[in-house]
Amino acid sequence: MRESCAKLNSDRKAFRTLSPQNSPFFRLRFQGDDGPDVRGGSGDILLVHATETDRKDLVLYCEAFLTTYRTFISPEELIKKLQYRYEKFCHCPDTFKKRVSKNTFFVLVRVVDELCLVELSEELLRLLMALVFRLVCSGELSLARVLRKNILDKAQQKKILRHNNSARPLASRWVAARPGTLHDFHSHEIAEQLTLLDAELFYKIEIPEVLLWAKEQNEEKSPNLTQFTEHFNNMSYWVRSHHYAAGESAGPREAAPQVHQDHEALAEAQQLQLLPGHPLGAGLGPHPPPGVAEADLGGERGGGHRGGGRAPPRAGPHPGARGIPLMPVLQGLAEYCTLIDSSSSFRAYRAALSEVEPPCIPYL
Repeated sequence: MRESCAKLNSDRKAFRTLSPQNSPFFRLRFQGDDGPDVRGGSGDILLVHATETDRKDLVLYCEAFLTTYRTFISPEELIKKLQYRYEKFCHCPDTFKKRVSKNTFFVLVRVVDELCLVELSEELLRLLMALVFRLVCSGELSLARVLRKNILDKAQQKKILRHNNSARPLASRWVAARPGTLHDFHSHEIAEQLTLLDAELFYKIEIPEVLLWAKEQNEEKSPNLTQFTEHFNNMSYWVRSHHYAAGESAGPREAAPQVHQDHEALAEAQQLQLLPGHPLGAGLGPHPPPGVAEADLGGERGGGHRGGGRAPPRAGPHPGARGIPLMPVLQGLAEYCTLIDSSSSFRAYRAALSEVEPPCIPYL
């Protein structure tokens, strides 16, 4: 027990006295490479370097640290270490140590500001508010105000999220006097709604969620990413159900106008989502934008497939299809039908997903 306590005290002493000048880290630079050094070391050493934000050569390093620290330490543990380091240096008369304490505090504020709502536990809130109390008692009112504002903003966001989940409208609870059909609306209206719904959920996805999903694939730790994926699935099956309904009430040729209207809406949604600066059209690789993909994939068993996999006898315009041939529609859908085929419990999709190395977000 004494040995453990002595080791703990020794580690703490070493941690609070570490600085970039005396900390043992590893550097790696390939021969002939003019880029920056690749640095590595223990978690405490990486943290020490992140607190040197007044050095221009470490500013970008600090940003990288704040983005990736969850891969080796939890936010709560990091906040405890930053709090410990700040309180050890804040009362020192030495100018250098005073500057280190201020840098450490502002890194702590950044960590709190970038917390996901799922990471904001009651214990963490109590820990942070206790620090605010001590700052007020020591006369650091400006620092206490900055930290308290960040904490209250996060707590308010979490409160709003809980309220929104508990006050869902009746429409989202599958209660309606007369369920509407896809064909009650114009294709451009459907395209706009698909894009708006996707964008609303897409904006909520935070970088830490994506990193945590690549590491743990835990739905509870990536709530916004999970919600986006669930919306994708729901929209996919919703569109597919309308293709089923069209196929049951009429043959493939009679269902062609309805299938075409679906695809026309998707084409318009694709144009909307590929506008310059639109978030859903950037960084997703060769896959279709979410609004387009979800409904395209939802049509995997549309009227054309249910007709024995055969297209209509003639490839010319269908009388009810606004003068547009059905064949290009089916060919456009076929690109995604193979991947998302629901036979054998989505075997093709699961096989494709298993071949991809993380980080990989399903359906994106």
